[in-house]
Amino acid sequence: MIGAEGMLRPGMHYRWNFDDENKTFLIEQTRMMLPRGMDGLDDIIKAAHEQTRAATRKFGVNPETYGVIEELYAEQLAAYNRHFSEYPYLLGGRPCIGDFGLMIFLHPHLGRDPKPLSIMQRDGLAVLRYTERMNQRDADWVEFPGWEETYLDGDEIPETLIDLARVMAEDFVPETLAAAKAINAWLAEQGDVTGNTIERGIGFGEFELRGKPISALAQPYRFYRLKRAQDEYDAMGADDKKALEAVLEACNMTPILGVKLDREIGWKNNREIWL
Repeated sequence: MIGAEGMLRPGMHYRWNFDDENKTFLIEQTRMMLPRGMDGLDDIIKAAHEQTRAATRKFGVNPETYGVIEELYAEQLAAYNRHFSEYPYLLGGRPCIGDFGLMIFLHPHLGRDPKPLSIMQRDGLAVLRYTERMNQRDADWVEFPGWEETYLDGDEIPETLIDLARVMAEDFVPETLAAAKAINAWLAEQGDVTGNTIERGIGFGEFELRGKPISALAQPYRFYRLKRAQDEYDAMGADDKKALEAVLEACNMTPILGVKLDREIGWKNNREIWL
């Protein structure tokens, strides 16, 4: 969750704001997914791309924030690169669910589109190799001789992963807090919403990232996923809770244990609903 959310703004920025490098590639990639000979194909592609560009702005990507997005992504990429220079996957020699979450943006948005791919080839070769490895059926790690396809012993969390999470937290934590505030304010103004289908976004969360104000769509779905992690924490014994709290403190992520919506979210007919 943290990896995917943390890659959202750079992923959208580097895809949609560099037409000189990306436009032809994106048009042809979209064309491949649609039936050949389809009436009005060019207009359909143009409309779809413009819709996504508009969504990019809703996520807080605009000319005023380009600089801080690029600055933070450079640090994120460097942290990823340090980790994947030492480990094949997040937790050792076998991919975990977090690895698949990272691929949402690291591969298609940041590891294939021409502009961000050129950045990854220049500054994050170990990350690029990681995306290639994740797309193979079997282990693909000639640079890690002797590794076994297992997680690290004793549930070890490498320091490189702590460093990576700390960089991700700089964006993830304030946005999560701001989104909860916005959604709870909206809920306070509503009547009974029990059973109602939840929209993708409800208002905008306002927060700062390195002194730059950002307004980003407040998405209830992220709290549906976050609560699953919070429930796991609540079910832990005292020793395990203490260990997790220490990790979160080291990552500057302690606030995510307590941030919650005033209503819980459920799931019905493949959609989120208010409980």
